[in-house]
Amino acid sequence: MWSWFCQEHFFVYPHCAISEQIEAANMEVTRVRKLLLKEEIDAQHFREIKRENEKKIEMLEVRLIEASRVSTNIEPLLGKAVSNLVHLDELYKEGDVKRKRVIIGSIFPEKLVF
Repeated sequence: MWSWFCQEHFFVYPHCAISEQIEAANMEVTRVRKLLLKEEIDAQHFREIKRENEKKIEMLEVRLIEASRVSTNIEPLLGKAVSNLVHLDELYKEGDVKRKRVIIGSIFPEKLVF
C-alpha cells in the first residue's frame, strides 16, 4: 500500500514506490517465516516463497538504484507552478466551469459536491 507521500509525489520521487514494494516483499518473508515456526507450512514451501521474494527484492533494488541515478529536472514544473499561483485569480476568472472546478479542487482537496 502506497503511503500518502508516495501517492502525492510519485513523479518527483519514483523510488518511494519501489522502496515500499521492497518493504512489502520483506514483510511477506517475515509472515511466511512465522507460519513456518507455527508449523502451518513446511520448510520446502517456505524456501520457495523466500526464494521468490528474494528474486523480487533483487530486481526492485536494481530498479531503485536506477531511479536514484536519474535526476529529475523540476525547474520547468516549478516555474509553471509559480506562474499559475501568481495568476490564479486570472485563471479562475477566465476559466470555464471545468477549469474552475480543478482550481477549487486543488485548493480544497476534500470531496466537494457541485
